[in-house]
Amino acid sequence: MKESATKPLPLDGQLYLTYTGMETDLMFTKGVDLPGFASYPLLETASGRDLLTQYYTDLIQIGLNQNLGIILESPTWVANRDRGTAIGCTPEKLQQLNVQAIDFMGKIRAPYHSDQILISVNIG
Repeated sequence: MKESATKPLPLDGQLYLTYTGMETDLMFTKGVDLPGFASYPLLETASGRDLLTQYYTDLIQIGLNQNLGIILESPTWVANRDRGTAIGCTPEKLQQLNVQAIDFMGKIRAPYHSDQILISVNIG
């Protein structure tokens, strides 16, 4: 039998900080216009990626300061054909942005070298 490359989730009594209203925070605290309440289009620009990076690193810092695990939720929860079409995204572009989101989050997590920072990907 082939050994799995994945590890079980580290849920042994650890408390986790998770989704804290990314789009609401970006819109009402930062004044960011999010057509269709979608944050995944921010991946397409340097300034958008900076906003997402700041959101995730703030969440990580809060979790680390409180000795909590952290679950980073992807910005792709509305990246589906119906909602994407409404804001001008083709299915191919949605697929690209979904993959890009995962890679992007992995790069944000990498410098922390922590198995207590998990990535949750909700695609569309």
